[in-house]
Amino acid sequence: MIENNAKFGYLFKKERILCEVLSSKYELGVRTRKAYVEKDIEKLRSIILDYDRSIFLIEEFYRTFKTQWFKENKPYGFEIQEIRLGGFMLRIKSCKERLQRFVGGETNKIEELEEPLLNCNGLSSENNEPIFSSKWLHDISANVK
Repeated sequence: MIENNAKFGYLFKKERILCEVLSSKYELGVRTRKAYVEKDIEKLRSIILDYDRSIFLIEEFYRTFKTQWFKENKPYGFEIQEIRLGGFMLRIKSCKERLQRFVGGETNKIEELEEPLLNCNGLSSENNEPIFSSKWLHDISANVK
């Protein structure tokens, strides 16, 4: 297996895990919304297991990415990756917990899933005006030109 290559195996391992993360997350939200709208509790129970898998894979990706970063770079800037991956992981955990509370009957709805979806182009369907303004890049780091 190419991941066993003494010199470059860590690169291939990180990329494999990244692909697994993206594969596990790809349709998670879409499947969750569909099952929620259909009030398919059994389907939601099975989807919760997919959230567990995504959390596991994100943690594994973090470890392998950190290994690569510190082999190839100075430590500067890795805190940005930690913020991004940490936020990603916490959001997945939060969604899972909300689903568990809904499936367990602790809450009778999930507000975000009650809302209609927005246009994929980020424009209001009523007047074609932008509906968001993101300055995430500037908020997350002082290292922006």
